[in-house]
Amino acid sequence: MLDVVEAVEGAAPPFVCTEIRQRGACVVPVEPCTGPCTVTQVMHDADRAWRDSLRAVTVADLSDRLPPTVRARGRAWLEEPGAPLPPFS
Repeated sequence: MLDVVEAVEGAAPPFVCTEIRQRGACVVPVEPCTGPCTVTQVMHDADRAWRDSLRAVTVADLSDRLPPTVRARGRAWLEEPGAPLPPFS
């Protein structure tokens, strides 16, 4: 599923650090900001977990979760596009 999501949405991480440590009332000097802040670390960990979860699911896994009537309609559509689909039962 990760491949499908990345094909549609792109592979760029959803969180982009804007270095809030360098702005606002509680500005931190540049010198101690040598690595990612804790917010960035947590967001990257969450992104990694989300991607790992999607990577573990295949399109076949999704198909297996569908009711048999939905799978039959999809199979019929793939085998003969444009033909009448079987009814839902």
